[in-house]
Amino acid sequence: MTKKSASRLARDKMKKDHQEHLENNTIWDDLNGTYNACAQALGQHTATALLLKRQEVFPYLKDLGATVANIQAVTRDLAQLSNELKEIYAQHQGKTGGSDDPDDVVGSIRIFEQYHLFLQRHDAVIMPAVHHILEDFGQAEEAFNRAAGLTAEPTDAERAQDPTDDTPIDVEVKNEVTH
Repeated sequence: MTKKSASRLARDKMKKDHQEHLENNTIWDDLNGTYNACAQALGQHTATALLLKRQEVFPYLKDLGATVANIQAVTRDLAQLSNELKEIYAQHQGKTGGSDDPDDVVGSIRIFEQYHLFLQRHDAVIMPAVHHILEDFGQAEEAFNRAAGLTAEPTDAERAQDPTDDTPIDVEVKNEVTH
């Protein structure tokens, strides 16, 4: 019997490690976890929908038309992303554990990339619009609360620190003479 060369031993070890990895992976469980994270990303926006029930603050929105347009755009985008998420999930629905089939492993990587792109679109398209809507409703809620007497009018110092407050501030200059 001949002794195996170092390169042959290295190839055999790499082949064995690769086979063990195929036998011990959790690709389907990992994809199911990624799907759940994506579904949670979409589900977090249900709280934003509750703002629409606060119709008493609508008159206090600075630009009702822009806010409504943002809400409609987010609603359309969420519906589209929801359908896309269902299509991605259908590619591995019902599968659990791992797989020792190299084609399954490669396919799982492709599916993971689809989830990654999905989350990138969510963060780039949905999140900025949602933040803008929340900001609009936050300002409207503050104005509503002031009008209803639930909070005091902000002081000049508070208004000066608020980057969204563009109302003029009366500044009084005192000349002090010292001798």
